[in-house]
Amino acid sequence: MIEINTEELQNKYWTTFWSENIDDLIEMSKKIGDIIPSRKNSTALYDSLTVKTKEETNQKSLSAKYGEKDFPYHTDGAYLHTPPKFVILRSPKSIENCPTKLCIPHFSEIEIKKMMKDVLLVNGGRGRFYSTLIEKINKDFRIRFDVDCMRPALNEFDTSIKLMNTLIKEAVIEEINWEENQCIIFNNWKLVHSRANATNKFDRVLERIWIK
Repeated sequence: MIEINTEELQNKYWTTFWSENIDDLIEMSKKIGDIIPSRKNSTALYDSLTVKTKEETNQKSLSAKYGEKDFPYHTDGAYLHTPPKFVILRSPKSIENCPTKLCIPHFSEIEIKKMMKDVLLVNGGRGRFYSTLIEKINKDFRIRFDVDCMRPALNEFDTSIKLMNTLIKEAVIEEINWEENQCIIFNNWKLVHSRANATNKFDRVLERIWIK
């Protein structure tokens, strides 16, 4: 039986746990919420994320732009009107020297108001729409951040993107050095993540589930 530290997930926005197979992980995920397929017109309940060169991948993916290099910090599914709230990653085997990095930016009230005001155009292949880097959700807020599918609606709104990048640089970075069958679940509305340099790491495989 898979056990998740829900208190840690709620307070720290991420936690790690273990699962020996993807089927058990899918069943556990369904208890948290609805699973969202990440690909258009797909019914797949999970993705297998592998390291690809720029030439062998989809034009809309991060790999198409960055290949084996470091990925920039981002939230998953920023191109969706409602991005997944939770992301689960699982490593079927140990991975050396290619961690996943987690970052929780800390905002002042002034910074939150700034990022709720500056409008950006989102265009990631699922339709164009306007959004902000921080969106109000009831009495809380969520982060939407992906510089590869979001651009300022006006030039002066670029300051929000620069501010977010500054806050990421100032924040504490948690590195997940993957062990066999290790999993993490994180709140995709509260933190950003990235992949370290993956040069010649073509055996790196992560299984990913998006949860509504």
